[in-house]
Amino acid sequence: MGFDEVADELYRGPPEEFTAARDAAVRAARKAGERRLAAELKELRRPTRAAWVSNTLVRERPEEVGPLVELGEALRRAQAELDGARLRELGARQHAVVGAMAQEAGRLAADAGRPVGDDVLEEVRRTLHAVLADAEAARRWAEGRLVRPLRAAAGFPAVAAEPGAEPGAEPGAVRDLDAARDRRRAREARAGRREAERRAAEERRAERERRKGEERRAAEDAERAVAARRAELEAARERLAGARERADALAEELAAAREAVAAAEEGERAARAAVGDAERAARRAGRRRPPQ
Repeated sequence: MGFDEVADELYRGPPEEFTAARDAAVRAARKAGERRLAAELKELRRPTRAAWVSNTLVRERPEEVGPLVELGEALRRAQAELDGARLRELGARQHAVVGAMAQEAGRLAADAGRPVGDDVLEEVRRTLHAVLADAEAARRWAEGRLVRPLRAAAGFPAVAAEPGAEPGAEPGAVRDLDAARDRRRAREARAGRREAERRAAEERRAERERRKGEERRAAEDAERAVAARRAELEAARERLAGARERADALAEELAAAREAVAAAEEGERAARAAVGDAERAARRAGRRRPPQ
């Protein structure tokens, strides 16, 4: 089974058996090689008696979950719009539905062999009021895996008409509309300040990121420039080495040419000397020849 199936089964059981059942499920998951599932199951916590009763109500009476959630949405919308007539209409339904569902939760607990007292049922009623007051609380309650009872957010009114009010008299929640408007304006002002602070923080964060980006790009440009200069230096070194090799070869050729010239000049001098010697020998020979 997956996490949801195992978790639903654990929270369906009685609270006093929860820990042993959870640990057994963890061991089974580990034995099956499901280490991630085992770790997730290990994080589950034992529900209180009131949370268990609320979870039982969700599981045993699923047809009542949707209507309560929808009633909460309508109440929150009427409260936000400060709609007194709508608040009067929904207020009576709110208390009637919460009372009936709390009693039903008590009967379900008794049928399961675990009856509860008024203190637990009061926690169940508070949880149901929290469901009406807050969408996130409604989502958590509808999952049927509460660990502890929920609490309604401060400022959400109980909008039922006051007992004993004369016909035409305004209920307490309607008389408090001015105070509700003040609270709403104060919340809006606080929300506006928080939004302004959030935007300013985002702008500062964006400016820091922009500067970091510019610094990073500048550093990257500098790195590329250094790499290009290094490549140019290496190419110059290679050209210099080649030029030195060519210069050495030319120096060797020049030395050889000089030696050849010196040898040629020496040969020329020797040839001239031989010619001179031959001419002198010829003249001497001519002087010694007898007359004819």
